Amino acid sequence: VAALDAALQKAAKVPIAPSATSREDLYNLLIGEGRFKGMNVDRRRELWNRWKKTLKRKFLDFRGYDFSGRDLSEFNLSEGKFERANFRKANLQETWITDADLYKANFEEANLEKALLSNSDLRKANFTKANLKKTSFTKAELGDSKFEGVHLESTLLYGAKYNKRTQWPFGFDPKDRGAILEA
Repeated sequence: VAALDAALQKAAKVPIAPSATSREDLYNLLIGEGRFKGMNVDRRRELWNRWKKTLKRKFLDFRGYDFSGRDLSEFNLSEGKFERANFRKANLQETWITDADLYKANFEEANLEKALLSNSDLRKANFTKANLKKTSFTKAELGDSKFEGVHLESTLLYGAKYNKRTQWPFGFDPKDRGAILEA
């Protein structure tokens, strides 16, 4: 942790007490609050992506956190735990969220254009009115999820699993896109 703090301090030019790195610091870095307030998104993204390489998975636990309206474009959030997290109206364009736990996450009206959500647990997630243009759900778990009011023409669904309770836009057939109906 001390090495992580030193790397963060050097990269961000933000004073950090030894062993002060916490999940709350990571959250503030993602959303641009706390000691990271005023830092532009490109700098935060660069710092996060460099910092994430050294993190243990336990630090990527953001279950129930609120990311609504935040700019998380091009961040790598893979392998994180975001169960019941709120991404309503968040900008997740070109964000990597692969192999992640997103059970019951809310993506209502979020921008997920060109986002990568492959191999993630998205059961009971809400994508109502989200921008899913060129989003990849390859091999994701989509059972009981809501896709109301979205356009899925260029969305990748190959190997994604869904069930009879998954709510698709009227007239959309996920099997035509390579998704698999589970019993």
